[in-house]
Amino acid sequence: MKTKLIVFDIDGTLTNSQMEHHAAYLASFDQLGFKKLNEDFGSYQHYTDSGIFAEAYFNEYGKKPSKQDIKNFEQLHLEQFKDVLQISKLTEIAGAKEFLQDLEDSEWAISFATGSFLPSAIVKLDECNIPYKHEVLATASDNFSREKIVLSAIKKASDYYRSDFNKILAFGDGLWDYKTAKGLGLELIGIGYGKNAEILLDNGVTLFEDFLDKEAIMQHLNNRVYK
Repeated sequence: MKTKLIVFDIDGTLTNSQMEHHAAYLASFDQLGFKKLNEDFGSYQHYTDSGIFAEAYFNEYGKKPSKQDIKNFEQLHLEQFKDVLQISKLTEIAGAKEFLQDLEDSEWAISFATGSFLPSAIVKLDECNIPYKHEVLATASDNFSREKIVLSAIKKASDYYRSDFNKILAFGDGLWDYKTAKGLGLELIGIGYGKNAEILLDNGVTLFEDFLDKEAIMQHLNNRVYK
């Protein structure tokens, strides 16, 4: 019986895919001929593929995009992303695949919440051989808001595992993951190094560089805080 849940971010947490995703995202706007694009995506209301596109579209045309406009951009981004991957191979965050496999035999259930569009998220997971179930994957294809994406991931996991989890926490690599988790009252465990890691540490987040020291991570998960 799965009694606890971990919600995993994807880019930078499970897969080394941030640069490739960003390059494809900018190329998609360029393909559409956007002239007023603000490339400081962190300044947008919603730091997600769909949220940024919707705001950029409004700034460009003075109106909200239709659902079909968003779907068309999603498909364009997928095409651009696949083009980028012709010259840049994705890799997993070290130890991610094995760590998720080990969780299958634990009391921890798994779900995924990403600010990426669904098609590109699937490509990332498949390219890096990260095990996942479609039923517990929540993406920006369904919601602009990162908070709503995480809540969707929790709901999907609850339905899939038929469990009302007594503990839920998140794994992420950046400030937006921290803000989202904090806003929802969830603890975040950080993954990564460098500038993003320093920001997480400054906010009191427990941090691991990757998943290679899985014993240390599992010890942290299973200590008295989560019982």
